[in-house]
Amino acid sequence: MPKINALLSGLQNVKPRGPGRWIACCPAHDDRNPSMTIREVEDGRILIHCFAGCGVDSILGALSLTAEALFPDNCACLVRSIVRSSARSDSARARSAHIWRELIF
Repeated sequence: MPKINALLSGLQNVKPRGPGRWIACCPAHDDRNPSMTIREVEDGRILIHCFAGCGVDSILGALSLTAEALFPDNCACLVRSIVRSSARSDSARARSAHIWRELIF
């Protein structure tokens, strides 16, 4: 099943808004009127935006999906790397930033 179909199948009140574009109720909050846009771009990425302010992590969590669901398969290893690095502690990020500053300057 294409990734866009997996995402859309978990949403309520999905309506097409043009080629590769949809609007739906956001699963991360009590949404009675569609407030979330979904767009599949030419390179295979899926963009989602909730106009009520829900974050992508909250939306994906409500659908039991991960960030990999928004990227084509050839980007999966990059997504895992980004997720791992963003999960590091603040002190680890500070140490990394310090090391990079020393290497650059």
